[in-house]
Amino acid sequence: MKLKEFRVQNYKKVRDTGWVSVKDLTVFVGKNEAGKSAVFRGLSKLNPSDGEKYDGLKEFPRRRYTNEFKQQDWPAASGKFLLDEAEKAELEGICSLLKNVREVTCTRHYSWTIEIEFGKAIGLQDISRKRFQEEMDKIKKEDRGQSFT
Repeated sequence: MKLKEFRVQNYKKVRDTGWVSVKDLTVFVGKNEAGKSAVFRGLSKLNPSDGEKYDGLKEFPRRRYTNEFKQQDWPAASGKFLLDEAEKAELEGICSLLKNVREVTCTRHYSWTIEIEFGKAIGLQDISRKRFQEEMDKIKKEDRGQSFT
């Protein structure tokens, strides 16, 4: 997967960066204490190499913590990824309905849940709720015993 865009929200001083486009070279410039490092630390926890999870007490914006933190499961970091051919084939192997998906958006929340959205698939038609449930049941049977975090 190749990162196309990212977004950090509700993390330290950062309310919302909006979607930031990522090219072969992306540069962040700003004054000291402007929040550059906070953006990257928040983003790094989308899939952390050190296993460190979000800590709402330390990382959610201080001025908002008392009144807002427990109101919902706040998103912290999101990434839009472009899939290569092998990844597209693997996704199709998991669920045939996703065979034309080219992009995936992952959003990590403070609760450590991750929300995955599949970009609009070319030619993917709306399906009935029953057909969707059948496909999900099929995936559950095939992947029993595997853990997704």
